[in-house]
Amino acid sequence: MPAWKETLTEKEMQEVLKYARVVIGDKLFEEKCLRCHAQYFPKLRKDIPDAKALKNFEGQLDICKSCEIEREMSNEELIEVIRYLRMLGK
Repeated sequence: MPAWKETLTEKEMQEVLKYARVVIGDKLFEEKCLRCHAQYFPKLRKDIPDAKALKNFEGQLDICKSCEIEREMSNEELIEVIRYLRMLGK
């Protein structure tokens, strides 16, 4: 497989990364969140860290206060679900 740096522009690489994150977030949402959210996507609360702060976030993420499944998810999984929900909102 050729190196992508020589094939794709910076913008195209960012688009591929966004797509990959959507796929990961969609899969996690389907596996973990659809039990409670089959009819609607939860709206992210304002206290959820923004994209920049998520990179270094070390506290407990709490997307949906009524959902027990989040306690079984890693912070990395929660971050991917947050990214996915934000992408859907755009």
